[in-house]
This record gives sequence, structure tokens and C-alpha cells, in this order.
Amino acid sequence: MNTSSRTPPLAALLAAAFLAAALAACDNEFGIISSIQAEKEQTGTKLFLNTTVTKALAFNGSIYASSSRLYSRPASGGAWAAVPVASRSDYAILSIAASATKLYAAVLDSSGTGKVFGYDGASWTEVGLPTDIAAPDTFLVDALFSAGTEIYAQAHVTDPDGASRYTLYRLSSGALSAAVAGMVGIDSPVAGVAERVPGEFWYVARGTSSTAALSAKVMTGTNAAASTDHATTGLVPLGLAAGTKINRIAVGGTVLYLGATDGALYAYGGTAWSSGKPGGDDGIPLGAIALVSDGGADRLLVGTDTVSSTEAADGYYEGSSGGSVLGWSFASGSDGAFAQSSSVYSTTITGKPVLGFLHDAANGTLYACLAPGASGGIYGLYSTKLESGAWTGWRAE
Repeated sequence: MNTSSRTPPLAALLAAAFLAAALAACDNEFGIISSIQAEKEQTGTKLFLNTTVTKALAFNGSIYASSSRLYSRPASGGAWAAVPVASRSDYAILSIAASATKLYAAVLDSSGTGKVFGYDGASWTEVGLPTDIAAPDTFLVDALFSAGTEIYAQAHVTDPDGASRYTLYRLSSGALSAAVAGMVGIDSPVAGVAERVPGEFWYVARGTSSTAALSAKVMTGTNAAASTDHATTGLVPLGLAAGTKINRIAVGGTVLYLGATDGALYAYGGTAWSSGKPGGDDGIPLGAIALVSDGGADRLLVGTDTVSSTEAADGYYEGSSGGSVLGWSFASGSDGAFAQSSSVYSTTITGKPVLGFLHDAANGTLYACLAPGASGGIYGLYSTKLESGAWTGWRAE
């Protein structure tokens, strides 16, 4: 079985940049910035200063964060440190995901070779890569997803003419061997995978920028068998137009949420689709989505994701139950429970794309992953804690 993949030409060029960033991030000293309005001093590790953090997840008593490298710290608190993957530090992290028993990491090593490893809390094991791809020297596993107890991976293939194709695989018996029907050789990246209720899986392709046809795909099925294409049966009547892409997929309770690039949020609870715009008519593309329950109330967080957009980012929207947008009443995160105050929000998250949320309920902590840009003294990872029934406000990790 082929257990490594060579990067396509574009990924080979990116590999050097990823690794340079990884080496530059090895300084684990602490830096301090002062808030613009002097309300609160922000303290964080230089690992995340002006550095994008794409995902955070909890596994085996620790919090893991992916940037140019993989970092972790105890979930109860402590210092962040770089994590060697399979005893190697000369790698760039491409994606992470976790099941209840293993943490998975897709990486590029110093030679530009892509590999996937699984970590059980004690040791790393290499995952077998797909063998059914016609040109194995030109594919790269560059995205991992978890859904229920399952792990999925996106294989990115570069055609001889330079076009990108994507296939979604399910991890089975230690290898990525089961391609998802309807998600083979598609022309856009996978936005995500989710299990809405036990046994009901959703597979979503982001779509392209073409205005000629609807290219986003929303498939349902069981495990690797997709059946209904909801992009044509359910979403078009609600206004998912040609050229509109789906940025994110998430599940809150038993409701599936899709965030689109036109600012629309779609919801499916098992019978019919509905939609609304958390930001009104501002048209800002939506990013990370998370339902957070803190014992007192349920709140739906919807981030903005404008990394590849000309629209101005707006941090995130916070929804409380009982409103007119899919049953939620949305407002800017600056006015919500997690930020504590608008000045804390304005000196941390406002104006930045929000790429991920992680609610560590066991330790009463909510994390936000950002794309802060290369300057400005903003960090890529912030957290807020629940103490005495109230959230403390965003603080740099």
C-alpha cells in the first residue's frame, strides 16, 4: 500500500513557506500587548502572535491547535508547546481531526512529502493513503474531518493540465480506502462532513466561483455511501445561487447548519430547509459555526470568514434563542456574553476572520481560532472562561 503522497506543484511551493513559518514559530517566549482602549492587557504566547490558527480540538486531556505546526497544552491550563509528529519536528501541519480514541494529523515533511498519522495518546502510527488514484505522485491529503465516530480525509489531485480535483475518503481499518460516493473527482474542496443524527451523514463541497452553474454539493448518506444531492433538491429554492459557495458545515443539537459566502445561514432539522442572514444584508461570508450551551442558555456563534474575500471581516455574530433568523436573535459579538465588553472584543476579535470555535465544556472554556494577519499585535487563538456563571472575556492564548 502506498503510504506517502507527493505534493502537486503548487503544494510543493507552499511547503517551503509552511516550514519556514514553522521554524520561525519555535520561540516560546511570552509577549504582551496593551488593548487600544487600555481596559485590559492582553498576554499571549509568541507562538500565536500574528499567526493564523486554523483549528483547535480537545483530545486525551489536552487542547491541540494547528497553525504552521501542531501545538498543545493541558486542557486545565499551562504553557503551549510544539508537538513532534512521529518523532519529527521538521514538518508543516496541513490539518487535524480527532475521534474519541485518536488524534489525526496531515503533514508535509521537509522533502514536501505528505503523510497522515494517528496518535493514541502514547505513540504515532502512519495511516495508509488511497491507492485508487490514477496519478499517486500528484495527490496530497490536505484536509481532515471528524463526524460522530468517523474520520474523513480530502485527497487533492492535480491534473496534468493543472486543474485541481478532490475526493473524500473515509478512514477504515487504519487506511483511507473508502471513497464517498458522489464526492469523487469533484472540482472544489470539501467544506466539511457532519453527522446530524446517528447514522445520517452529510458531505459538503464548497463550490467554485463560477457563475455559470451551481457547483456546491450537499450530499447525505450513511458512512461512505452518499445518496441525495440536496444542493439541487433543497437549497436552490432558498436562494443558493450559482457562484455562491458553502464555507462551513456544523451540527448544533439535531440541526445541521451551512454557512455560505453570501452571508446566508441554512438550517435543516430533519424535515425542511430554512435560511436567514445573521448579519442582515451585509453580505459578509460566514465562517465557523458552533452551538454553545453553558447551563444557563444556548447561544449560536457564527463567525465571518473573509480570507479570500473583498468584504470586511466582522469577527462573529452571537445568537440568542427566540429571534427571527432561524429562531435566533443575532447581534455582533461585541454585544454578547462571551466578550464581556465591547472594548475587549474590539482589541481581540473584531475585524478578523474566525476560522474555528472549540467549546471545552468540561473545563468551562471557549476557544476562537482567527486569521489575524501578519502585523497588528493580534493573536490567532483566544479563549474565554465561564466563572461563577459569567464569561470572563476574550484573552490571548
